[in-house]
Amino acid sequence: FDESICRKATLADIDKEKVKWFLKTAKAQRKYPLPVHTPVRDVFIHLNLLEDKKPTKAGILLFGKNPPGFLRQAKIKCIQFSGNQVEKPFSSYQIYDENLFEQIDKAVSFVLDAIKFPVIQQEHTAQVKREHEIPVFAIQEAIVNAVAHRDYNKTAAVQVMVFVDRVEISNPGRLTDSLTIEKLKKTHSSYPTNPLIAQPLYLADYIQQAGSGTLEMIKQCREKGLPEPEFISDRYEFRTILARDIFTEDILARMNLNERQIKAVQYIKNKTSISRKEYVLLVGISPRQAHLDISELVKKKVLVAIGKGRSVRYKLRS
Repeated sequence: FDESICRKATLADIDKEKVKWFLKTAKAQRKYPLPVHTPVRDVFIHLNLLEDKKPTKAGILLFGKNPPGFLRQAKIKCIQFSGNQVEKPFSSYQIYDENLFEQIDKAVSFVLDAIKFPVIQQEHTAQVKREHEIPVFAIQEAIVNAVAHRDYNKTAAVQVMVFVDRVEISNPGRLTDSLTIEKLKKTHSSYPTNPLIAQPLYLADYIQQAGSGTLEMIKQCREKGLPEPEFISDRYEFRTILARDIFTEDILARMNLNERQIKAVQYIKNKTSISRKEYVLLVGISPRQAHLDISELVKKKVLVAIGKGRSVRYKLRS
């Protein structure tokens, strides 16, 4: 796909300023040899983005003034949900269809704006330190991989969904025959689906070409105390799931919680906290059993109590 000619396009459809930005960035990040004021035609020849004097589809996607005018499927849909399911109304919904560099930047910003920033009081100072729930590298890598490795022959868009407990990034297409989910979790070679797209992304320091990106994602999520990223591949799409907290369905099941307790955790993710009375009504049990269930959740350090007496409420341990 990326090598084929974009027949209706010409070099006049290329954004010269974006090419200059790329040359400046690539020189600083990867010591790319071409000067900043190199003509667009020469840059495209050097990057193998010109065929029979016309830009390739990769060239239009990376540097076009109006990529959707030629390739409508090349876009990222970003959706923020108020809960942990795909349900309307959406908290936020954006479609980005500019050149691939700008799509990636805006999609990453969308996620970072959507996920919470816990406030941490600094010792001996009034200032606070704000850290993202999910490592920024993991978010960037997942989105860049979706853009670089998607099947552009499919009409579906890359999709980024932000839930209260996770972020999911999916792209049309599947892993190449040379890769498996198991290999993504070990040292492996890079097998780009769209090499002419991947190369400029690498030169601009958006992507790694040593197959190390998924390993770094796993490492940083572990260091954050989060579950490892989950990679899912089928015939139609590849999906990356990044947990926003440690209380995923899989972990809750391994903690031997009952269905009532798991339901309460999901409720808190949507509503922030729960009282004993709300728990009784939510799962339909006696106040005594509710007390036992909640006490076990506190003992297992899933919940913490906020307040005292009848006004006490329970929140997830942060």
